[in-house]
Parts: sequence; C-alpha cells; structure tokens
Amino acid sequence: MGDIHNTRSADHNLDIQQVKKQCGYFDSHGDWNSILQFTEYPNKLFRGRVEILIFKGNSIYIELRPDGSYRFPGGSIDIRRSNHDQAYNESKEEARLIINHIRYSGESYHRMKTNYYKGRNSKSITWDGTYNKVYIAEYVANYTGNVKYFSRDDSMCINGRFVSLPSIYDMLIDEHKKACIYNKTR
Repeated sequence: MGDIHNTRSADHNLDIQQVKKQCGYFDSHGDWNSILQFTEYPNKLFRGRVEILIFKGNSIYIELRPDGSYRFPGGSIDIRRSNHDQAYNESKEEARLIINHIRYSGESYHRMKTNYYKGRNSKSITWDGTYNKVYIAEYVANYTGNVKYFSRDDSMCINGRFVSLPSIYDMLIDEHKKACIYNKTR
C-alpha cells in the first residue's frame, strides 16, 4: 500500500493537478488538507487522516451516534508536523483531551466517501474517501485551553465519552479491533 506522492512543500492557490502533485492544499483557514493517491485505487483521491484511539484503563474514548455508527478523534495528516504531533493536536481540538504514549498501531484503512471543500482559491476540491492511519494513546487529563473555532468539533466534544472497551468491541471495524489488541500487547 504505497503513496504515489509524498512531498513536503505547498502553495495556496492550486488547481486539482497541483493539489495531486503536492499531496494536498491549504484551506481558507490556512490548515493543511492532505490529499493522497494510491496505486491500488487508480483515479481516486483520498484525504489522509490520523485517528486516535484514546485509552483510560479498560475504557476507550468514542463518539457513539444514534444511527449505530461511531467515530474516534482524528484529522488531516499535516505536512507541517509529524503524525504523532497531529494525533496529539487532534485530541486536544476534538475531544478536549491531553494524551501521551502516542504510537502508531500499524493499522490503516481506506473508507470510501465522497466529500469536497472549497479552498482559498474558491475552487472545489473533491476526494473519494479517506485513508486513515490508526494511532493509540493514553489519557492524561482534560484540556482546558483555547481551541480555534474552525478547529473545534462540538459533536465529538459533547457526545464523545469514555466507555468500557468490551461493551463496544464487537461493533468496531477490524482495523480498530486490531489496534485495541496492539494496545493490550504493549
């Protein structure tokens, strides 16, 4: 599973070919939005993301939705920082949690879902899904600092909570289950 591109430079005013070449774009807030291509999915674009499974003893932080779906804190891979640092930042911004012992679980997956964003140049940029790298971490404390309004995730912050891992384990996708097992072996 290899990225076709992985450059570390960027420009703000891009067309779709330039977005593909530099693997992303800056949005209207100046935040980097990773766009990746994979040889196993020709002609498809994916938003590169980190997801963080945050453990507190035998509990895990999760947002359970009324439709039976769930999600963990996460966000775009950012060319300006390591995935480790991005996982730390996303935990503060979305879940309002401080974490440590952050590590890559070795799990990643593609999720197909068309989405779009209008960048600084007001051109629509569409992607076909997300490529998610699953990280695990330990809860330290609640974060009480400031989070920029455009980086907040009110749904995650309000509806996310620690739940017993055994109570939700069966509903998790395989990559999340494997990350939980990886966490127990470390």
